[in-house]
This record gives sequence, structure tokens and C-alpha cells, in this order.
Amino acid sequence: MKREVYTGFFQRRCDRMRILVLASSRYAPTYNEKLLSQVAYINKFENMEAEIYNDMPLYEIEERLLSHKYDVVFPAVVFDYTYEDTFPYAFNCALYNLLLYHNQEYIGSDVYSQLLLNDKALTNHRSGMGLPYFILTRALWENKQQLAIQSLQSADMEWPVIVKPNTLSASMGITPESVAYSMEQIEFIINKQFKQFKGLSELLIEKYLQDAREYTVSVTGNGEKSIACATAVISKNEHYQMYSYSAKNMSPDSRPIYYGEVLDPSLKKTLLLKSKQLAGIFKLRDYCRFDFLVKGDEIYLIDGNTIPSLGYNYMFEYTDTGVLRLDQLLAVLIFVFSRRVHVALPQAFIDALPGQVLSNL
Repeated sequence: MKREVYTGFFQRRCDRMRILVLASSRYAPTYNEKLLSQVAYINKFENMEAEIYNDMPLYEIEERLLSHKYDVVFPAVVFDYTYEDTFPYAFNCALYNLLLYHNQEYIGSDVYSQLLLNDKALTNHRSGMGLPYFILTRALWENKQQLAIQSLQSADMEWPVIVKPNTLSASMGITPESVAYSMEQIEFIINKQFKQFKGLSELLIEKYLQDAREYTVSVTGNGEKSIACATAVISKNEHYQMYSYSAKNMSPDSRPIYYGEVLDPSLKKTLLLKSKQLAGIFKLRDYCRFDFLVKGDEIYLIDGNTIPSLGYNYMFEYTDTGVLRLDQLLAVLIFVFSRRVHVALPQAFIDALPGQVLSNL
């Protein structure tokens, strides 16, 4: 029997949905077997056509936008790069500007919300849930270093602290070596971070919680029609282990962490509620993810991600139980997008997705 999904709005008919998927294999790689399987899943359906391109230059993207008519773009590309194409800048604003210039619909949040959430200090400030922090600009450090050191000393932060790139995603620059236990150590780490990331203009120096518990929450959908899924990030060792950039790029079996259920029902309810509230505060669309540290009764937001990987920890409660398959995740986002812009999808495509998920979207 066909499952009718009522949106409450008139839907324009889409006889054939064409989807452009943009991925990258550098720094925050999204071009992987999971995404390829998600594209292949979509292409199994009549009147659904998805193309995927890896590391496509902006001018080639623009060429395709001008020469092909796409119903939607899925831009799974995190970073922009220097002209030498060697160092990552911050959020790939140029790509999103291009989509806006050409009036191209896409899955994900608008460029203004993404720019805000990509700035960790501004995210902390807006959310009211961040750890105590100090922001250090490259300009001050390189031109008035003594004043910068005095400002750090007078900030009266508790040790240890962690030194993070303020506007880089995917945990870039976040390693166990980023943690400082003294002023001597912090000066060394600051110099190292600014040297390693040449396009970086600020560092976030944040209180480092030892032996905290880490959780990640994905939010899929828009407004009232959305699903939040909480996941525990569990260390394989006795003590809390940072989920660093290098760890995120390991195979799942090699990582120092694994994902599990949030066992405390009260904490789970709070994490889900706060994540939906944050998605509203930052005016995010379609999909996002928030990462938290919990110590005692305190919950701290440590990151917000507008382009989360559609992998093992996304919608974990559904994928871990087999309700939803990993290769169906992008299809769910296409459904979410279709509801937002009021486009009718092929009924066979809708019927193949789990009703337990779609009924909440």
C-alpha cells in the first residue's frame, strides 16, 4: 500500500529530480564509500538522477550550473583553499555564494548561519553554553606579542586549556598536543598553530575538561518536523580521550572511541531539547550536528557542524538499530529538502524509506 506523506502545502511536480553532489577528498574528506553508496541508492529509482563530483574547481561547478538544470545541490565540501591549493581557509563561503548567485537550491543552511556557526567563539557567545575561553588574533600575536601574553595571563583561565583554530572545522588542529598546562606550553602551541594554518586569523583558547563525557546530537529536518538523535562518544580507554582530527580520519575499528546509546534518559532528553533549540537559535536548515561535553551536571557545547558527515554517528538511533540504512541517509535529506521547498518526489522513492523516520519529518 502506498504511504501518503502530506505536507500541508501545494507541491510543484518534479517529473525528474536531478541532484548534483559535490564532495572533497582533502582535509575533511567526504568522498568515501558511504557517500558513494548513498548516491547509488538514489540512482536506483526511476526519475531520480544523482551525479557526484570530487574536488571539482569552482569554475567547473559554475559551468555545470550554467549548462545543466539541477533541482538541488548537496554541497558536502567543508573548506575553501588558498590559490596554491595547499592550505585550508575557513568555511567554503565561495561555493555557497556561487549557489546563491545562480539561484540554485541546495540542501543545508543558508550562508549567513553557516558563517556564524563556523566561528567557534561566536557560537559560544550566541549559544550561552560554551566553556570559558579567550580569543587570540594572529595580528595581535605577531605584532604585539608581549601584550597578547599579558592579556592571556590576566584572563585568569584555569589550567589546562586547549588551543583550537577558531574557524576550522573537522577538528583540524585539535590533537592531544593542543592542550597546554602552563604559559610556556601555550606560547609554543600558539606559534605552532599559526605556522601550520597560514590562513588562520584567530585561535580559541578554551578551558580543557579532563575526564568529561562526550556526546553528539544530529538534528534532521526543519522546525517542528525534525528528528534529534543523541549518541554517546565512548572512549575505548579508561579515561576520556579527545576525538581528534587524526582519529576522525581512521577506520572505525582503529579509532580510540566508539558510538553507543545515551543510557541516562534525563540527560538524553536534555541533549535532544537543547540541540533542537540551538538549531532554531542559529536558524539552521535540513541537517546539522552539535557536540557536547558533560561533566557533573554541566553541559557545554564544544562544536556545531552545518555540514556533518553522513556516517556512522548520524541519526545513530535509527542506523544502529537497522531502522534506517547508511545508504539511505542522503535520500532522507532529499525528502527533508522536498518538504521545505514543496516539491513532490516519486512515490516509489518515498515508499522505500522507513515510515518510522518520515512520519517525524
